[in-house]
Amino acid sequence: MPVRLLMLMIVALLIAACGPSSAKPTATLAPTPAAEADPPTAVPAATATAQPAPTEALAATATTEPTSEPVAQGLRTDDCPFDVPSGYQVTCGYLSVPEDRAKSNSPMIELAVAIFKSTSDTPKPDPIIYLEGGPGGNALQGIPLSFEDRFAPFLADRDFIMIDQRGTGYSKPLLACDEYTKLVYDTLDQNISLDESNRLVTEALLACHTRLAAQGIDFTAYNSVASAADLNDLREALGYDQWNLYGISYGTRLALTTMREHPEGIRSVILDSTVPLQSSETETPASVERGFAQLFKGCSDDPACNTAFPNLRDTFYALVDQLDQKPVTGEATNPLTGDKYTVLLNGESLISVVFQGMYSTDVIPQLPKAIAAAAAGSDYSLFLRLALSSAIQNEYVSVGMYYTVRCNEEVPFDTPEALEAAEDAFPQQRGVFDMSSYTPVCNAWEAGKAPATENQPVTSDIPTIVLAGQYDPITSPADGQIAAKTLSRSFFFEFPGLGHGVSIDDDCPRGITEAFLDDPTSKPDDSCIASMSGPEFVGTGGVVTLEPIEQKEYGYTGVLPKGWIELNSGIYARSKSGDIVLFQLALPENEANTLNRLVTVLKLEGDQNPTGQRQTKDLNWNLYSLTLQGQPADLALAQSGDRTFVIMLVSDVIERQALYDSVFLPAIDALVPLK
Repeated sequence: MPVRLLMLMIVALLIAACGPSSAKPTATLAPTPAAEADPPTAVPAATATAQPAPTEALAATATTEPTSEPVAQGLRTDDCPFDVPSGYQVTCGYLSVPEDRAKSNSPMIELAVAIFKSTSDTPKPDPIIYLEGGPGGNALQGIPLSFEDRFAPFLADRDFIMIDQRGTGYSKPLLACDEYTKLVYDTLDQNISLDESNRLVTEALLACHTRLAAQGIDFTAYNSVASAADLNDLREALGYDQWNLYGISYGTRLALTTMREHPEGIRSVILDSTVPLQSSETETPASVERGFAQLFKGCSDDPACNTAFPNLRDTFYALVDQLDQKPVTGEATNPLTGDKYTVLLNGESLISVVFQGMYSTDVIPQLPKAIAAAAAGSDYSLFLRLALSSAIQNEYVSVGMYYTVRCNEEVPFDTPEALEAAEDAFPQQRGVFDMSSYTPVCNAWEAGKAPATENQPVTSDIPTIVLAGQYDPITSPADGQIAAKTLSRSFFFEFPGLGHGVSIDDDCPRGITEAFLDDPTSKPDDSCIASMSGPEFVGTGGVVTLEPIEQKEYGYTGVLPKGWIELNSGIYARSKSGDIVLFQLALPENEANTLNRLVTVLKLEGDQNPTGQRQTKDLNWNLYSLTLQGQPADLALAQSGDRTFVIMLVSDVIERQALYDSVFLPAIDALVPLK
């Protein structure tokens, strides 16, 4: 269970109780084609609609003097199209730009923009403009899920601007492919061969193309060069002399393109998980193989992981063979809606979901244990959730824009034969990353072919920081180094143990990024990297040591496993991955209402009758055996006066009994209300 999901659910619970306070589709068709930083895995936090706050900059409009070329028409404010996270001042609006600046009679399109006001009384004059990944990622749609966790820290010094790039999100027109998204959900429970998967995907995408073409979409106008011009128009419309570009994944390619096409007004650039323009689609299978090799090596180099999960590579590929022969099915729950899905895993889909899992620094530490458990036939839950998560992610990506960009500026620079041969070099991948499957789609997509410059290095002297994660399965550290070679004022940093999108995953890269923004001309202090290590692989054994705690907010003393991380008051996780979480709370109501609230808000499942009792010196506890999103959720409730104490351990099938005995029961026995 991702930390973010549990955190947001418990915040909702406390508010309700206490008042205000880039892989291609695979055989199961589950993974999104987008190379995104971190799939949405959370439910929206409590929100409040912010009122637009027009500023002098927003009042600026483009010139009305006659011109032979269409120009941007300024930014008009409007209500935010998303639920604004509570506590932030946000101005939303739409920038009108030509669909094709080379045509005097080009129709205008609208780009959705959100400007988060800095929390500083004296913010720096140069804001940050965030460039979403993909291509095709819907930036504004994800704000309620992730803004506070990922981007809010940047508001300490600067305004933070987010834009739905042309063809994406709330921008108009939208190049989404509902045909593809529906296909993914419809086939989650089907055992489909890779060839059949490619056929179905191509069929759905071409149906999407036909529909979009009938709407008058000019596919040749939706690419990185056009989006770079959009960014320059936006900067001018908002009246900024300078700003800082911040791209993750495909957003780095767009940032590099903007550095080349519109260097004016760019103060600095942040490239996180970099996609160099000169990179080739033929490199994808090798990049994937490097990511898998890093996972297996990371476990074998870690004595505890190697002892708990020896020969992980052999175990993994034996599991792939096993699932090819006999697929398994299981149930997974959509954390955003509560809807349940039957998900089928075969060998090809397992390869794909492990690859997708390695994007997330939170998931990487869980993979060795999950592989070993699945190989033993005892628990497939993580892979089932990852497969469904990949399907959900399609709702946050404009898939038509993804193919429009890639068919224009990436795929055309390699022959189908070269793409196929690149995958043939890695037969263990089962053809899952055979990029030649894009060919029939691109042949029909009418996206045009970009000029040769879109396959050449970007040279620039704009101050740039280049960040890379050691475990990133798709944009390797080598990709970042390649891009940095032609950026004369760049600083490159690689971070041990991290995946894709490092600047939003860990305090060290975030701190280095913030220091760079303060002074882009000097190398930031990177001493924090020396204290980083590989992933803290979970399930590697070890004795649980308990230490005393005093929780004044909820009014108790008790115990907590040594080294566990406090996520929020009364909420603790075994590691940053959030695979095991312990709640020790007190809610101001009776036990019956507390149980009902927990079941309703967290969507706990199972028999709501106590399965046992446990008497301590001060409290009489009722014990419940429930599940949360398919994971064991052991719950204990004890009423004391007008409040009810809550202890809940969310674990997994494999470790449930050991953690029940070493963490859950001792926490119950040790909890004593403060007088």
